[in-house]
Amino acid sequence: MVSTRSPRDSSAARAPDDEARDETLPERDDRNLTELIQELCVAGLGFQVLFRLHQKDRVLKVANAMAILGLGTVALAISTAVILVVGFVDRGGPVVLVAVATAVSFSVLWLAIPLAGRHMAQERPDTT
Repeated sequence: MVSTRSPRDSSAARAPDDEARDETLPERDDRNLTELIQELCVAGLGFQVLFRLHQKDRVLKVANAMAILGLGTVALAISTAVILVVGFVDRGGPVVLVAVATAVSFSVLWLAIPLAGRHMAQERPDTT
């Protein structure tokens, strides 16, 4: 079977953070946008994002910021629920210990590790 796909321009910028994929930065943006739209549809929001080609980067940045704020809200809600439950079961030291452990867990898993990965990806030299 003959491929109808045209060969890629070797001078196109490659996505630095995902070496397993052979894609340019515009191709990665297209894939990320497609995945974002699919997730929005799955979540039942029932709308389509219409925009011009030059707005794609802005849409991805805004969607990323909204996702981060959403995760922060979820972390706050879960932490509050844990504190309420532990506060109902026990008083004093265990409540503080669980509250701190919950906050540290969310901070490390949802903030520190992703930021460290982003920092490492930015420092990695482009090998193409």
